[in-house]
Amino acid sequence: MRRRDREVTDPKAILTILKEADIARLAFNVPNEAPYIVPMNFGYAYENGNLRLVFHGAKEGRKLDLLKADARVGFELDCPKELVTADESCGYSIYFASIIGVGKAAILTDDEARKHAIDLLMLKVAGKTMPINEQVLAKTCIFEVVADSFSAKAKTK
Repeated sequence: MRRRDREVTDPKAILTILKEADIARLAFNVPNEAPYIVPMNFGYAYENGNLRLVFHGAKEGRKLDLLKADARVGFELDCPKELVTADESCGYSIYFASIIGVGKAAILTDDEARKHAIDLLMLKVAGKTMPINEQVLAKTCIFEVVADSFSAKAKTK
């Protein structure tokens, strides 16, 4: 990271970013083309410096085709905080916090792992777990991204 003064390493601060970010953006590799980026709701598990993100979606489509062809992905999530104004255009900025990383994606097939991933998603978006509709779950693709590496950064007052 070039701006070491903005690096976030405290686990509690990293958890705060994970809690406050609404969307994760996943970048999939496309052979001989530009990366394909998809914004998605997410859940997470972060323990002992290890980060795992979980996602759900349709059982078919471009992102799944790309995931199956190449499990390597990039990810980004951010929390815009406050606009910084100035008298000149180049003085404008924004206070923010973000996490950027790379990892490997894997489709979850084990029923318990899938249910746990849904619980992580619900904890993130609703603040609680909820009953799982087995019929809907059967029609849903659930996958995880285990981070190989990531960095967190913040620009604060």
